[in-house]
Amino acid sequence: MQQHNDYVTALLKEDHFKFNTEDRIAIDRRHEPYPKDLAEAQGLWSQKLKFEYLMEKLSQEISVTNGNFVVKMPKTAVTNIIDTLTRRYQRNLHIYTNWDSTTYCRPT
Repeated sequence: MQQHNDYVTALLKEDHFKFNTEDRIAIDRRHEPYPKDLAEAQGLWSQKLKFEYLMEKLSQEISVTNGNFVVKMPKTAVTNIIDTLTRRYQRNLHIYTNWDSTTYCRPT
């Protein structure tokens, strides 16, 4: 989980996502095999982050012009998206690292 968080945080600091290709991502990976190694895991993490980035971007103001979707984003939108995703991953890491068997168990 720490490796995942560190990798995603580095991507958010460095990468400027481009959405001009026909990339595809499997949203539901329950029946997919686990990654063979760290490089394959990082590829999946990168795809998922790109998807999450796009979803945040699309949640900004969207309009339709001549049958095309136009995203009108304020100048601070990219910073806001990066901050939102960074906080999300930090929160998930915090929850994961502070979880113990008594945290969510109800006494019998």
